[in-house]
Amino acid sequence: PLGCVDFASLYPSIIMANNLDSNTKVFEDEMVARGVTMDMVNEAPSELMVLNPRTKKRVKVYCVKPEYRKGLLVETENMLVAKRGVAKNLIPKYQNQYLRDGVTLNPEYDKNKADVMEQRSNGLKLVGNSGYGIKGTETDLGDKHIAAMVTAYGRDYITLTRSTVEKLWHAVCRGGDTDSIFMEFEGNDEGDFQFNTVEELEGFADEWVKVLNKLFKYPVKIDYEKAMDGFAAVSKKRYIFWLCLKGKKPKLTYKGLETVRRDSLPFTKETMETLFKTLQERSPEDLKIPVQEIRDKYKDKITDLKSRIFEMIKEIYNLEDNSAAIENIFQELRVKVRSEEYHYDILDPNLYNLLMELRNTNIQMTQEVNAFRDEKIDAWTNSRKKIAVDYIRSQARKLLNGEVPISDLILSKGISREYYTNQKQEHLTVVKKLEERGLPAPGMGDRVCFVYTKMPVDPDTRKPRKGSEIADDPEWVIKNEIPIDYVYYLEHKFIKPVTNVLKYFLMEDMAARIATRVEKSQVIGKAPKVDITMKDIAEETERFLFKTIGKRDFCNPTGKQRYLNATNFKVVSAKADTSDKKSIASFFQKKKPTVESHMKQHSITDKKEAARHLRLEYERKIRHSTTM
Repeated sequence: PLGCVDFASLYPSIIMANNLDSNTKVFEDEMVARGVTMDMVNEAPSELMVLNPRTKKRVKVYCVKPEYRKGLLVETENMLVAKRGVAKNLIPKYQNQYLRDGVTLNPEYDKNKADVMEQRSNGLKLVGNSGYGIKGTETDLGDKHIAAMVTAYGRDYITLTRSTVEKLWHAVCRGGDTDSIFMEFEGNDEGDFQFNTVEELEGFADEWVKVLNKLFKYPVKIDYEKAMDGFAAVSKKRYIFWLCLKGKKPKLTYKGLETVRRDSLPFTKETMETLFKTLQERSPEDLKIPVQEIRDKYKDKITDLKSRIFEMIKEIYNLEDNSAAIENIFQELRVKVRSEEYHYDILDPNLYNLLMELRNTNIQMTQEVNAFRDEKIDAWTNSRKKIAVDYIRSQARKLLNGEVPISDLILSKGISREYYTNQKQEHLTVVKKLEERGLPAPGMGDRVCFVYTKMPVDPDTRKPRKGSEIADDPEWVIKNEIPIDYVYYLEHKFIKPVTNVLKYFLMEDMAARIATRVEKSQVIGKAPKVDITMKDIAEETERFLFKTIGKRDFCNPTGKQRYLNATNFKVVSAKADTSDKKSIASFFQKKKPTVESHMKQHSITDKKEAARHLRLEYERKIRHSTTM
């Protein structure tokens, strides 16, 4: 599990802690002229250099301490924080129906007042956070230098928090956001600070948050927010995890993925939600690690070693029965032995040997726990991958076969302004079609619903229609029984979002497939050595997932395009009849004759004439096969 800590109101607290405002700002090269010394200013953010508009030099920028001058923005933020604190304290006063004893009715219980206080608190928080935003504008109140200082301090605080946790508790940063970091406590090689369950992590949360809060000036404060189990990062700011809050059932949560996007296809959204649950679904036994059983196996040996070490420490350092002093010396010696600062010829050889034996025993126990955990995770991951792949393929077949109700194929876009430079957008063309039909059309601020329908190809370009051309009103489509273009939905609204997620989960498998194929090509001298990129992984994932859907060659974009070209674009949907499908299969099975063989067969001497004759004959055969 990962522990998530976040800064409470990071930007407002940075402004208040460092007295940031335009009237407290002073450039490094102007400090002497203004009579400002280094002891009068707060420490500047690291690596931040700004352009002084007067001297045209890139220098550091500082803000004086509040005892010399207090910023107007700081006073405003303090006022907003104080008022928000009052509103937050009043929420439980009006919200709780009973007093603390759980029996006596609260005489001031008022749900409406509680809602008002909650909205007031949220509003004050929004106004307080906008202080940074105002400084980033080009208005009279704006100051880009102050805005840059706020973000620079934020980066410094996040970096300091991360490095401290990694150094003190051997944790690893797995991700983060603007004001939070996600840390996994893997522990050191002896298993110290290794938390394998959410309960162990939450039990340690208060301790590490208390240490972290000592790093920053008031009112900057870190809070333990949540535990994240089964965390899987898809890409930047896109991840899924089980949200574990104290006293509540774990909840599957996703950030920045297709399920929370408003413009996602409902069928794709539903598929992705099921996919995420499939990838993360597990029973208590799937990832259960017998940590306690393994520790019990080594318990007697570790206890015996510790007691012998404590006795030797007591004897060597002339300590009486002071368990606290002995424990402190023991922990210091463990650190020094681990870092190899002490050697057997410096330290008492017997004590050194006992400490090393204890260290090796702890390492052996930790390795056994980790090996068991890795084996469990690999087995569970492989089983989840197979189930997920089978599910995605079944959903793709379902879409191609037209087994999806039209309600799951309806998309919508909002009309946000009166005029659009690009008029070739789905929602705008649907509005135009409704107006031409004399039907009521959505207006400014409304959302326009549409579906993609089958239409003949453009006779001029002989290319498939664009989405804006085939979009139409769902009610009109249902009323007039207009066929849906399921292939368009598959290629443009299903394959890409699914591939964008699964390419990360199948990355190792897809890289192995590519490497195997390249290796075989190198053996016969057909392919040079190449580095595998994420683009290669995405293409291989798409090929792996969707190449076997329906007719293999028909669903291949290149093959389908070749067939459409040969048949004057008569087949434009996967809902082709039986004869069309037979034609498709026969088209790819037949070997196209070469110009040279055609010249010999028909005794034609001119190569260009033979090529023209061959093309006409070939197209005639294809047209004949599609009209049978």
